[in-house]
Amino acid sequence: MGTPAAEVEVSTVAGIGAAAVLPEEVAAATVITAGTVAAVGAGWAYNHMVPLKYREQINHPWKEVKDGASKAVDGTTNWAQDTAGSAKNGVADA
Repeated sequence: MGTPAAEVEVSTVAGIGAAAVLPEEVAAATVITAGTVAAVGAGWAYNHMVPLKYREQINHPWKEVKDGASKAVDGTTNWAQDTAGSAKNGVADA
């Protein structure tokens, strides 16, 4: 299993941002080092500061949608069965 896309995006933006704010006169090694440190730090922060619940929602958004749709279908099915049962009991009582 690979690194989640959200972590890659956060790390990439942090690395590019750190390299972009350095002056042009800075040595290439400094730009690479600063970008790498910022990217690794941002990846660490994403994994340790964002709660797992939210990381799961960010990393697997379609799972959340699928689970919500499944719950809605189950609720509708239960409502229909209860309504049909009530109607059947009402006819039997009459």
